Amino acid sequence: VTDGYYEAETLQVFEELHIDRERIWFGEAHLVPEPDNPYEPKSIAVYIDELKVGRMSVKDSAAYWEPITRVVASGYVPVALSYCAPCR
Repeated sequence: VTDGYYEAETLQVFEELHIDRERIWFGEAHLVPEPDNPYEPKSIAVYIDELKVGRMSVKDSAAYWEPITRVVASGYVPVALSYCAPCR
């Protein structure tokens, strides 16, 4: 997931996050295609608890674009089990 753009949203998800120590998180992330993104039309956003916390990398978005958009076209929400270990 890209970083640096969604710090406020990330802090809302990880309210008890402390900068000086590592924290491991397991949870569910929703993957949302963004075909209207003017910079990268095949970008895939990552949401946790209705908050956009980032995007998949360009390389990963390209690799997963077709299967994820097929899932969305079928009326489902793609979900990924996430593991996050913020830096110390």
